[in-house]
Amino acid sequence: MYINRIVLALNSAFYNLQPKSGGGGKCLRKDVLPFIPVVEAHEGRNLELNSHAEMFKRKLNELVPQKTEPVVVNGNEDLIDKTGIAAQASIDEAKLAAKDVAEGGTVPPAQYHCLFKYF
Repeated sequence: MYINRIVLALNSAFYNLQPKSGGGGKCLRKDVLPFIPVVEAHEGRNLELNSHAEMFKRKLNELVPQKTEPVVVNGNEDLIDKTGIAAQASIDEAKLAAKDVAEGGTVPPAQYHCLFKYF
């Protein structure tokens, strides 16, 4: 999980890009700092439902055990390497599922009461 706290800080370039006043659905400077907990939840700081971290964990728990069980049962000496190879496709699937919907994943966008200006 990565949260760019520098961007979300008071007087950052992103902060200063937002208007001081206005409205019409656009975020203002005063909206930047209260957005941090929304970002934390979206990323999954506490494994919130439908967050990146929670989705990754859920998919791993769903997919990996079935793929790695045959390796463990065989009791091979290269257990760690063989388990990693057996689990790789499931890990890749979990990574994809944990992406934002806009990137082909299943994690919905962070919901907020206004729209930020990015450029």
